[in-house]
Amino acid sequence: NPVTRYDYQSDIFRPGSLKETHVSAEGGSDKTTYYIGGSYSGEDGIIKASSALRKSGRVNLTQTLSPQLKLNVGANYITSDTEFEPNGESGQGVITALLFTPSTFSFYPVNGIYPQAPTGSAFANPLAVIDLWKAPQSVHRFVGSANAVFTPLPNLLMQYTLGYDGYQMEADQFIPRNTIASEPTGYTTAVLRESRIVNNDGVGTLTTHPVGGVELGTSLGFNYTTQFIGTTVATARDLLATGELVSAGAVPAAGQSRFDLVTLGFYGQQTFAWRDKLYL
Repeated sequence: NPVTRYDYQSDIFRPGSLKETHVSAEGGSDKTTYYIGGSYSGEDGIIKASSALRKSGRVNLTQTLSPQLKLNVGANYITSDTEFEPNGESGQGVITALLFTPSTFSFYPVNGIYPQAPTGSAFANPLAVIDLWKAPQSVHRFVGSANAVFTPLPNLLMQYTLGYDGYQMEADQFIPRNTIASEPTGYTTAVLRESRIVNNDGVGTLTTHPVGGVELGTSLGFNYTTQFIGTTVATARDLLATGELVSAGAVPAAGQSRFDLVTLGFYGQQTFAWRDKLYL
């Protein structure tokens, strides 16, 4: 007897596209130089409903305040928004269900309801995943630094650098009710993470020539770093029919972690050079 087979390629895949734009300007004078730049990129994945958007801006400034003092400042801000599609994770992926499901099975909705995959409770209907599931992630990151170079004497160099790297990330997932047998009442989760690193570096180098042909370099420095990482995870099951947030679930759960680290270190270094032939 003839059977009906289904081809889902046009329902799942599409031509991917990538758009990128970069713009920058730089200039200055004998005492001041600057750079300003920005970029934008947008991508549509080959699997429908998957996408990525990234925007960034960067500024660098160098200023000579005096013959002995020079200042360098830099800042970079990046924001990204991504819409993921599960693809192979514990059977929930779009491709996974297709590979393990006979082509005679129809994933198309009937009266607005997507049939569940016949291959087991861990497999989802790939069309329902594309149309109804959500897995967004957003990241906002700032990286900045300031560096001062001071030469109070011709043979004395002092540097101080302050650096900052911080980001905030939110990653969510929403599985509606009755779209996968393992989560019949629906599932939603939100992961919030915040990270901050502040780094301080200082070093001073004194160069002397005690006798002819001999050069001594003495360096002393320090490093002081603080780091914080905080993560909050909230989940919920038994969702309202129209709810997507954790607050829409009747069975919530939450967890939180916090990590603080402080490091302080000092170092010293002595170098010896003789007539550019021997180095220690």
